[in-house]
Amino acid sequence: MSNVIKDLTEKVLEHKKEIEKKTFTAKEVSQVLGISENKVRQLLRAKNGIPNIKIGSRILVPITRFEEWLNNSIGQEF
Repeated sequence: MSNVIKDLTEKVLEHKKEIEKKTFTAKEVSQVLGISENKVRQLLRAKNGIPNIKIGSRILVPITRFEEWLNNSIGQEF
């Protein structure tokens, strides 16, 4: 029985590795940009700021939209 559980655990871990992440959290965006999480939260609320999706109390940033926003924001000040 333990071999079955071990096999299932390995399959679940393999599956998790194959799932491509689609969103960043505010903390992850702050790490990518090298700025504070508070500044990221300001940019999330700002007009023409970082694009985001609010799900309940969580704010998520779609990675593709973030990359587009970043490229389009070159030369701008926030």
